Amino acid sequence: MTEFLDSCYDVIKAQERSIADTISSVDLQNISDITTKQRIVLIGAGDSYAVSEYGKWIFRSIGLNAISLSPPEIMHFPMDSETVVIGVTASGRSFSTLDALQKARAKGAETIVLTDDSDGKASEETSNLWVTKSNVDSYNVSPASPTTTAMAYLLAIASEMESKLQTNLQSDVKQLIKIGKKMIEWAEHEGKVIAKLVVPGPPLYIISDGPNHVAAQIGMMKFNEFAVVKGFAALREDFCHHQNLSINDED
Repeated sequence: MTEFLDSCYDVIKAQERSIADTISSVDLQNISDITTKQRIVLIGAGDSYAVSEYGKWIFRSIGLNAISLSPPEIMHFPMDSETVVIGVTASGRSFSTLDALQKARAKGAETIVLTDDSDGKASEETSNLWVTKSNVDSYNVSPASPTTTAMAYLLAIASEMESKLQTNLQSDVKQLIKIGKKMIEWAEHEGKVIAKLVVPGPPLYIISDGPNHVAAQIGMMKFNEFAVVKGFAALREDFCHHQNLSINDED
């Protein structure tokens, strides 16, 4: 277990450089892959589903018609040559995502794979690869760096598109390139504070809205992956509508 946790921590520390490295490596020619389409569909499983949710929010914020789906939902979603499907899979080996990409192509949609492994199986499902630079050697640990670099890649793409938010997004991108070390130091400090609040046993509910709900989803998966406590990313509507959650005492 100690070796596993050490490996996970190394992946966290990799973000000091990986986010900046990924942003610097983005091929801006990729913008044309999505601007010519009427619909953008992002898919992914686990952490990659959270990335697809983030992509939906960032693309919608600049006026693009984007949605995110769990891979099995592809079979029920109408699409054609005016649709581009972005499959997010850090390792390039997610079976559900691979299957969804095949189904999307069969319906006539174009496909893009956002991955950290250009040699992964997913690369066989498309000619359009968006490759992140997470600086990790294995995808068998908690995928902190592959997840955040994928979101950084989507942000960098969005920041180059003309919109009312372009100046703000470009400022965010420049900030991300510069603050890697400070970001990790902040996360380590805040993580220790949060750790004192969380106790094994009762469920932990993480709530938020909009793109911040992505953070809640990722947080839920991290707690669940490490088997610290059962985490729930509460549905946005649950809290927004009632302003409370149906939970037990001591949760």
